Amino acid sequence: MSFSLKFSELVNIAIPQCGVVNFKALHFLLHGILEHIHMAELEKDLSGDEDFLQASVSVTFPPREGDAQPTLSPLKRLGNIFDHLVSRVDMLESQLAALRDVPSTAQLLESSQGTRQPAQELWNLIRLRKKVEGNEEAVAKSIRTLQDLLTDIYALKVSVETLRNEVAMLKDVFEKVDPPQHPSQWSCCLDLWWLG
Repeated sequence: MSFSLKFSELVNIAIPQCGVVNFKALHFLLHGILEHIHMAELEKDLSGDEDFLQASVSVTFPPREGDAQPTLSPLKRLGNIFDHLVSRVDMLESQLAALRDVPSTAQLLESSQGTRQPAQELWNLIRLRKKVEGNEEAVAKSIRTLQDLLTDIYALKVSVETLRNEVAMLKDVFEKVDPPQHPSQWSCCLDLWWLG
């Protein structure tokens, strides 16, 4: 069973406005676009320094004449890229943990060789962290206050609109009633000329 989709529909399937990216649909979309603009068979020269190819660089070198072409299955290449990504995330996590941890006395002594001042740097780092924490708390409180104000403004807007509609309805009713026929009942309302 085969059917066709517009590219815009395929984009909505591949990359929904909220949700998880469908990489199979995205892959199919990109290949469809490449075929449509006749670029599917064009080659791109790479420098070899690209991070996304680091795990499979040996596959991209052109083979010698007579040699069988080495190929990796797409699943193997995806696994290599995933392993590379995991190792980079681990490295970033370890660097972040090193920045969060307070150095030990031995580390301070080791780094105090020469003109460096590790105690002063540590003190500056601690002060900077406290300032950042204070700023985060202030921003969070400001955002909560702003949200409360926006909620109140919206409630006031709804109330004003309701009041406006009710005043317009009362004005229509007042105009339909003939005041000379009921002077005793409407004498108190004649002072409300500002409504009309």
